[in-house]
Parts: sequence; C-alpha cells; structure tokens
Amino acid sequence: MVGKLEAFESELADPATDPAERLIAFKLVLHLVGDLHQPLHATIPTRAVTACPWPWADRAR
Repeated sequence: MVGKLEAFESELADPATDPAERLIAFKLVLHLVGDLHQPLHATIPTRAVTACPWPWADRAR
C-alpha cells in the first residue's frame, strides 16, 4: 500500500501527468489514506461516542 501511495504521489507531483490521471490518483490517495485511518475509529470505546454532545448521539444508543 505504501508503494502505491508513493506512486500516486509521484503522479500528482508531475505537472506532465494528464489531468484525468491526476484525478484518479488523487481519488485513490484519499481512498487508501481513509482505509489506513478507519481502524483508528474502531479503537474508540462505544461509550465515548454516546458521551459526545452531538445532536445524533441519541440515535447511536
């Protein structure tokens, strides 16, 4: 995954890259970073979510 992120970073940094290819690379970077980040949310205890003063917190219970 790290290799792909580096490859997409190179594509995005290269001004000669076709705009359509740059868009695909950008979307895939966002997707891969999201995939890496998502498990961090699974480590938060459930009670922390319901303790937040968010308007939708009542629906999570």
